[in-house]
Amino acid sequence: MFLNIMPKTVIGPILIIWFGIGPLVAALIVFLMSFFPVLVDSMSGFRLVDRRLFYISRSMGANPWQTFWKVRLPAAMPHIFSGMRIGVVKAVEGVIIAEFIASNKGLGFMIVRASAFMDMTLMFSGLVAAAIVALIFNGAMSIIGQWLMPWSRH
Repeated sequence: MFLNIMPKTVIGPILIIWFGIGPLVAALIVFLMSFFPVLVDSMSGFRLVDRRLFYISRSMGANPWQTFWKVRLPAAMPHIFSGMRIGVVKAVEGVIIAEFIASNKGLGFMIVRASAFMDMTLMFSGLVAAAIVALIFNGAMSIIGQWLMPWSRH
């Protein structure tokens, strides 16, 4: 939680000092941005599994590994995918932040450069492009979730 609380725009320069400018810093920022929503939603999904399902699987002779694969994971998957959908959007945001901080190409760099020249059209174009990328990834996660969880379709 300590890393989640810290603003990623503050962590970025620290990571650059530690690891130098490069794709590793961008990957770390993206990881830090997207990991926590997935973790929190996954934990809540696993906690919300009905306890009676454990008793039923035990009475049917399932071992803990089978209980996890056949009961816990399928019951928690809607929550996991909810966190993944949020995490994908946060990952796009993390890439933009990483490009703000330490890059000479990409949408984040383009937005920073456009703001330096007060080119509002280019700035908003970059923001719209980033939003479209996030929507595409969010939609892809939704489709993958529906494909992997046919029981949760409404």
